[in-house]
Amino acid sequence: MNYNFSTLYRLYALELSNKKWFIYTTKETDTKNIDLNSKLLYQFVSNNLPILSHNSTQLNDVLEVNFYVKKYMRLYGIKNVRGGSYSDEVLSDIKNGYGPHDYKLVMGYSGWGSGQLEAEVQNGDWIIMPSSKELIFSKTDKNKWNIAIKNMNIDFNNFSGQSGLA
Repeated sequence: MNYNFSTLYRLYALELSNKKWFIYTTKETDTKNIDLNSKLLYQFVSNNLPILSHNSTQLNDVLEVNFYVKKYMRLYGIKNVRGGSYSDEVLSDIKNGYGPHDYKLVMGYSGWGSGQLEAEVQNGDWIIMPSSKELIFSKTDKNKWNIAIKNMNIDFNNFSGQSGLA
């Protein structure tokens, strides 16, 4: 997988057998070659053969790939979609020196009940903002807060660490 998007890359949503999907990124435009290459490169596609290629989309940034993978995961279920950094191949690529230059491997678990996170966002419990490579890949976690708030035009000195009812 090539992680340099200075040239034109396209994203293809491959509908696979067994109600599975694979989000494939390539410079290739011939769908026959896309099917063949994806079968040769990815075990998930070999185990669930391609049926159709959908939604060819031009990519401008490597971070867009995960946006589309997450979109398909919401539509078809996490267990039924692979691609982007949700593919086992990216770990092999990193190990062999072919992966992205900047990466962060994070392990852990966070969970919410059905609709809980959406309700918290709607209630204003979360501050939603665009992300950036600078924020994600800053060397120390102590810098992340300052990087995140620097362009929000909010004076966080007015916030309190205590809660209550007004």
